[in-house]
Amino acid sequence: MTSNFADSAAHLFGAAALHLGWSADVFWACTPSEIMAALTPRAEPAASRLSRDQLQTMMERERNG
Repeated sequence: MTSNFADSAAHLFGAAALHLGWSADVFWACTPSEIMAALTPRAEPAASRLSRDQLQTMMERERNG
């Protein structure tokens, strides 16, 4: 299936409107790089992730009351 610019733009605008709450004016004022950056999920900082040991400790506490 071939995709043209209009189809791609409509798809991206739908995602921007749904996930970001953007209006058409905001969407069309952005560059493609800005749109992709806004729609790309951000990785959580390493400090906020649980380590395997931390998870194991929490599970053991839960089991042991």
